[in-house]
Formats: sequence, structure tokens, C-alpha cells
Amino acid sequence: MIDGGSNTNVPFWSTFRRMKLDEKEIRPNPTPIYAFEGTKARPIGDVTLPVTAAGKTLFVTFVIIDAPSAYNAIMGRDWIHRMDEETLTRCQQLAEDPSQQDQENGDQEPPTIEPLREEVLDPTDHEKRIWVGFLLSDAEVEELMKFLRNNADVFAWSHRDMPGIDSEVACHQLNVDPSCPPHRQKQRRFTPE
Repeated sequence: MIDGGSNTNVPFWSTFRRMKLDEKEIRPNPTPIYAFEGTKARPIGDVTLPVTAAGKTLFVTFVIIDAPSAYNAIMGRDWIHRMDEETLTRCQQLAEDPSQQDQENGDQEPPTIEPLREEVLDPTDHEKRIWVGFLLSDAEVEELMKFLRNNADVFAWSHRDMPGIDSEVACHQLNVDPSCPPHRQKQRRFTPE
């Protein structure tokens, strides 16, 4: 995961073990790591590994954490900056920083970061829009749109589009202890005005 909000590059212990790296390479690290919600994790240690992305290889210091995660590793701000890249959360990709590219290429035009193309799936309802990749040719977009329009009945744009779903399958409920009755708290004002 590329996380512009993370100060630290983190590979998880399970990932480190699957990579079959030498545990002797791990250096002690007594500094705890704090997650965004305030929980504290004690690192196993630090390790420096080569990371190749976007055609560049950098040696990156990782803080190894033994914690469950949906990701193999988290790449933080320091690595992103050293790569001279920008994160595009909308496109979920890493893109080269145009200002850095301009400095390296002199007068050459820096590459532009193109957005996704917005397409209307249903011409009678402009709320039913989708986004398609900007690298697709017009012919590919037309073929994709034809396929999606032919299969538009499988899309659910709101819960009203899913009339046959049993409430046993999907139902919203609040996770509240039924033995605790609801209680309205007294309103608190901080200033007389």
C-alpha cells in the first residue's frame, strides 16, 4: 500500500518470513510505532532492502511489525519523495512528479497526468455514469460501453435497484446492546450566548 500519510515504511513480519530473508539482517529498534487510531506497536526491528518500482531501485529502511494486515507492506512519504513521484489516490497509482521530470529533461515538455474518462452508461439518466481508463482507445471505449449497456440490468445504482435481496443477506442495523435502554443526554453549552 502506498500511504502518503505514513511516516514509516512497514513490511509485516509475515511478509518478511515469506520472502525468506535472513533474520540476522534485522537491526534492533526500541522505538514504538503509533497507528493513526493511536494504538502502539513494538517493532521487531529495522531492515534495509532494495525496492524497485517505476524503473528505479532504492534501498529503503523498513520497520518490521508483527501485526495482521491486508497488505504485504506500507510504503510511506519518505519513499514516495525519494522516488520523485506523486501518489494519485483517484487512479490508485504512482506517477512521476512533472516538476522533477522538467528539471531532468531541460526544455522537454513534462508528461501530463491524464484523468479517467467519464462516460454516461444510460443516455436517459445522466446519473448513471462510469469512469473508464484513459489509455483505452475510442474503439475500445465504444466496445466496452456497448457491452456494459447490454448488461446494464446487473448494475445497482441504489438500494431501490435491488428489490429481490432478502433481509437475511443484507440488512442495516445498529450494534447496540438491547439490555441498555436509550438515554438522551443533557445538552451542554460552553458559552452563555
